[in-house]
Amino acid sequence: MTNTPNQNIEISSALEPTEPLEGVVGIEGNGSHTPSDFELANHNENLDILNDGAVPSSRNGDYLLAQNVYTDAKPHAYDGLTSDEIIDKLVDEHDGKSDSIKKESEDAEQQEERGENLLVAEVATDGLTYESEESSGSSEIDDPAIAEALEEKSESGFLGLTKWGWAGLGLLGIGVAVSGDDSVPPPDAPSLTLDTDSGINNDAISNQGGITVAGLDSTDPASTWEYSLDGGSNWQAGQGNSISVTAEGSYSVVARQTVGGQVSESSIALSLTLDQTPATVVSLDTSAADQTITVTYDSEMLESGSPDTSAFSVRQGGAELVVDSVTVSGMVVTISVTGLASGSLQVSYDAPVDAASAIQDSVGNLPASFSQIVVSDGYIRGAEVYLDANGDGVADPEELLNGVTSNSSGEILLDGAAADGELIIKGGVNVDTGAVNELTMAAPAGYSVVNPLSTIVAEVIKASDPAVTPLTIEEAEAAVSASLGITLAEGEDLSSYDPLSDTSEAALSNQKVTAQLATVLVIASTSSEDVSAAADAEAAALSNIANIVVAKAEANETVTIDAAVVAEVLVDDTGASLVSTEKLEEIQQTVAVMEQATSLDEVVVAQAAAIDSTAAAAPLSVDLKDSSDLGISDSD
Repeated sequence: MTNTPNQNIEISSALEPTEPLEGVVGIEGNGSHTPSDFELANHNENLDILNDGAVPSSRNGDYLLAQNVYTDAKPHAYDGLTSDEIIDKLVDEHDGKSDSIKKESEDAEQQEERGENLLVAEVATDGLTYESEESSGSSEIDDPAIAEALEEKSESGFLGLTKWGWAGLGLLGIGVAVSGDDSVPPPDAPSLTLDTDSGINNDAISNQGGITVAGLDSTDPASTWEYSLDGGSNWQAGQGNSISVTAEGSYSVVARQTVGGQVSESSIALSLTLDQTPATVVSLDTSAADQTITVTYDSEMLESGSPDTSAFSVRQGGAELVVDSVTVSGMVVTISVTGLASGSLQVSYDAPVDAASAIQDSVGNLPASFSQIVVSDGYIRGAEVYLDANGDGVADPEELLNGVTSNSSGEILLDGAAADGELIIKGGVNVDTGAVNELTMAAPAGYSVVNPLSTIVAEVIKASDPAVTPLTIEEAEAAVSASLGITLAEGEDLSSYDPLSDTSEAALSNQKVTAQLATVLVIASTSSEDVSAAADAEAAALSNIANIVVAKAEANETVTIDAAVVAEVLVDDTGASLVSTEKLEEIQQTVAVMEQATSLDEVVVAQAAAIDSTAAAAPLSVDLKDSSDLGISDSD
């Protein structure tokens, strides 16, 4: 049945009852009247009064019974009218669109005797269709005038509509009764749709938590809706037509709406796991046989992605290698490279802003850039790695990157901020000499190598006069290369230069000067058993080297690392020597031997001899403990 919001209009048939009326349907609300035995008997005797006589075919059909409770204290428009006049007045009010007949349930003498006005009227209405109370299904009012009358009467608060009704203390008027909100069908449940299912489709995991709520009522300004992120245990008011989930976690999202005081069922639950944490790189392995580099992450990656090869850089032996392709399978990204050989390798991935060109995890998150750098003086394994966040050149304890270290090839894998930050390397073991690394090395941000040369570049930048424009990385590199006589291949710079992998004609010359300066710095760092004093001595020697480099570069001269330069380096800011005379002479002699070396091996041997006193002594003998010497005898 077509009805106005918040109304439940009951329409009853005007068909006569087949049996005497034993009871009357009650009128909801105040002023209801229960008929007496006399009333019931009289009514049963007059069942045919309404349809007495022939009824024209145009008046056949069903009848709308409308009633309301009236008290003598409340005047009304129908006082003093006969039943015929009341019906005629109703017909006039409906602009002639309804025919009317009336039925008096009791005669005037009976009404007067009880001091009550009892009148039941039925109005036959063309265009009115309905389902009786015993039926089910839709009912509608086709006549616009009747529909309008229903709406007007509902606003006046009529409280009941029944087939046979008793009006106590008089008839207020013939109207349409409305029963209220409780029987109005509840609104439909809303529906929820995830705006963006990033990564793998239809896996209920996304890095975006926007949800669209559809099916909300737009006709009632007072309608509201709410949603729950935990399957309906806790609710919060909704705004607009969307839900925004911002905190990572797993959710069961439902919504419901309230229209005209009626609450809908909850929507079908939308399962969502919000994951905004990108996968992180775990390891990088190289296969010269397969010409591949495999990068393993800590979670599944998006196999349908197409990472751009230009986002990768691979260097080995001072040369840039060609990246042929990049494929993704499970947790592994495989980089195919032409010309890959065994040995230390520098690899970098600069994450593109465009997601289509980037590595993505299975949720669509973009992993950070990563870099595999090489630390060498020879190659250092087991080094501690610090991210110099405050840029003071000091390895503060809180700047240590826990779990990050170098392998036997001196390779260190970094991602995120560490891949682009200023690094400090301490400790570890020199793979070439077997000696403990006593040299603290550093590199400017963006370097893929950490070695004595990168350390001097960082110090030159730091030592530049703050009163004038500080040196750029490029300017500092140029000063170091020019003053120390470092010759690099075309297109190469100190940010990626690894002296140990250099195979150019200038390789030995470059390796000599690098080893000479590194050895002098190690002697300074071991000049005292006091840790703090030793660190100060190393810092002073490094500062002296930087000053010599800048002065020679400005004079357009090349420095030769000889006895005089060694003595100039190993002094404090007062000019006092950092080492004993004996130690100074020893290191001067070592530097001279290195200068005469004809191979890298000779350089390494000379360096090892100079710093042997700082390395752990070789064991004098190896013997099996008695408790472990089992079998034939204690000496076999």
